[in-house]
Amino acid sequence: MIRGFSFCALILCAGCADYKEARDARINGNYQKAVAHLEPLAEFGHTPSKVELARLYLKGQGVQQNYDIANRYLEEAAAAGDARAYLELGRSYERGRGVEKNAARAIEHYSRAMEMGEVSAGFDWGRMYERGVIVDQDLQKARRLYQRAADNGYERAKQALVELETQSLTKDQSVQDQKDPAVSL
Repeated sequence: MIRGFSFCALILCAGCADYKEARDARINGNYQKAVAHLEPLAEFGHTPSKVELARLYLKGQGVQQNYDIANRYLEEAAAAGDARAYLELGRSYERGRGVEKNAARAIEHYSRAMEMGEVSAGFDWGRMYERGVIVDQDLQKARRLYQRAADNGYERAKQALVELETQSLTKDQSVQDQKDPAVSL
C-alpha cells in the first residue's frame, strides 16, 4: 500500500510541475507549449488542467477554437467542484458559447461559483442584470451583485458600482433639470 501511495504521490508531484509549467507558458503567450502540458494532465483527470485547457479552447489559443470541447472540460471540472469551471460555464450560457443562451443556467452556474468563493462571478452576474443580457434589466439586482463582489475585493465590481452611481446621479439631474422651468430658459 505504501508503494502505491508513493507512486501516486510521485505522479501528482510531476503533474503539479507540468501544470505550473503549462500555466507559465500560457501567461507568457506560449499557447502550444501550454496545450502540450495540459492535455495529458486533463486526460489523466487533473481538474485545474481541464479548466486551463478549456480556456485555451474558448479563445482558440494554441488550439483551434472549439466551444464543444471547452464546455466538455468545464462540465467535468465543475462536476469535480472547481469554482472557475462554474464561472466559465455561466459565461458560456450567458453568451451562447457552444450552448444555447440560457439565463437560468447562467445564473445557476454564477451562483454556484459565488458560493464557492469565485467573486468575479458576482460581477459577471451583475453585468447581466445591468445590461439586460438574456434577463430583464434590473439595476437593483446588478447593484447588489456588484456590491457582494466588491465586498470581497473584486476591483471591477467596485468600478461598476461607481459607474452605476454616476449614471444614477446624471439621470436624477436630467430629470430635475426637466422639472425646473429656469433651466429651460
